[in-house]
Amino acid sequence: MKIVIMLLSSLVFVASGCSQGTSDQKQKPSSETTQTETGVYKTVSPAEFEEAMKTKGVQLVDVRTPGECDNGVIEGAENINIGDSDFQQQLEKLDKDKPVLVYCKSGGRSARAMNMMKDKGFEKVLNLDGGYGAWVERHRK
Repeated sequence: MKIVIMLLSSLVFVASGCSQGTSDQKQKPSSETTQTETGVYKTVSPAEFEEAMKTKGVQLVDVRTPGECDNGVIEGAENINIGDSDFQQQLEKLDKDKPVLVYCKSGGRSARAMNMMKDKGFEKVLNLDGGYGAWVERHRK
């Protein structure tokens, strides 16, 4: 009986950890690299993100709301709001064969966007760990 209770407790714990939140704070991006036959999908540090920005043809995408972007953006970023009803269609404007660097306020929404891009066949998508807040903090120093 103790084993059954322990197994059920473990399942509840695992299931609660797998639930998806809608805010940046609830959905923490994974720092693992996911590599498939068709691409690479990874959450990277601000330093790695900045280095990747030097890649020729890279596409920089900010998935925050326009109001959030009014408070500042990474230079050269295209705003494609993940909350828009046509977000999936807007992604189609991007080149799937070129690297995409994606960010939001703190990394949760951009992690979701990265997974959507993975499902759409994008070859390489890097998500900024800590989002725009981490970027700003890095450049304050």
